[in-house]
Amino acid sequence: MNVKKFLLSFIFLSVLSTTANAATFKLDSIYTTVSFRVKHLMGYAVGSFTKFDGAIQLNDGNDAVTAVNGTVDMTTIDTRHKDRDNDLRSARFFDVEKFPTMTFKSTKIEKNKITGDLTLHGVTKKVTLDYAFWGLAKDQRGKTKTAVSISGVVNRKDFGIVYNIKTDDGTWLLGDEVELRIELHGILK
Repeated sequence: MNVKKFLLSFIFLSVLSTTANAATFKLDSIYTTVSFRVKHLMGYAVGSFTKFDGAIQLNDGNDAVTAVNGTVDMTTIDTRHKDRDNDLRSARFFDVEKFPTMTFKSTKIEKNKITGDLTLHGVTKKVTLDYAFWGLAKDQRGKTKTAVSISGVVNRKDFGIVYNIKTDDGTWLLGDEVELRIELHGILK
């Protein structure tokens, strides 16, 4: 075997062994929350989504996050107001009949920052959010778990969600910036 083939084989096997040692944690739907808030009149409207799926990937030392990927079922929006939830599901906002899911796929993770492709309302944009990795722990049943907190702001208009109305005093009913707060809890696969 020539040196070039040997080096290529070595690199390929190294990549495979690194991937094999990395830990993958499936999202724990009991403890994970995906929530948001947006300016509404004089205060904020707050909501969350109740169905989602995804995973947290750690490096082979289990001391750093290497990937975060998730899918949110947009039909499960919950702002504790049935009529508002139905309006948010409509074509004026999320248009869940056409775009039933929102996805996030990380592309770069640095200290305290996670960058990835967020797809919402049929539009994909690169976003950078803050994050904190909380390490590993075993629960009372002996299952290995991890947790990651993610927060940041996205502009809804960047994703084609532009509906708004002016109030009688000339101010806009809704803000453009949406604050995200995501608490991811994962169970080792």
